[in-house]
Amino acid sequence: MKTTRQIRRRLAVFVTVLGLAAYAAGPVGAETTTIDVNGGTLSSTTNSISFSTVTLDGTDTTTTGNATWTVVDPTGTGAGWNITVVSTDITGLEVDGLTTRTIDIDAAGGDQDLLVSVASIAVTTGNGLPTTAVGSNTDVPFTGASALKILSAAADDGMGTFTYVPTFTLEVPAETYASAGTFDGTITVTIASGP
Repeated sequence: MKTTRQIRRRLAVFVTVLGLAAYAAGPVGAETTTIDVNGGTLSSTTNSISFSTVTLDGTDTTTTGNATWTVVDPTGTGAGWNITVVSTDITGLEVDGLTTRTIDIDAAGGDQDLLVSVASIAVTTGNGLPTTAVGSNTDVPFTGASALKILSAAADDGMGTFTYVPTFTLEVPAETYASAGTFDGTITVTIASGP
């Protein structure tokens, strides 16, 4: 039979072990963490638009081209942003090197136009998707006119990295000079803060 002394000794050991276990499971301290967050610069990356080759057939015809463009908003302001475009006429130089032939994108009568639509808007990383008002073909303004807004992010949206695909359609008139060979133009893309 165990003596009172043995029982007390074993009870003291048990209480000591229990106390150590309780102490080991508790918090040993609390530290403050600090992080500085700095905003970056709003930017857009574009790629050239190469139109499919046109073979004249005596009628007005169209050609299309597209590319994937990217918007990065690391500003951390939640101000939103917008993308606008304007374009020059599309011109080609005759083989004599002197005569310029022009596809006039804002010709009277509207039969020679450069049109744009935007699709495939996707988020790479970030929050709310931007939206487009040009889901179907819309005239691209001539350089110097009011620019066309093709993509915008509302306040508190568009923070992060996003891709989109603008598709341009060029109406090529029957009277275009094939002797001018390759035609070129400049589409100016601008990104600005605010939707």
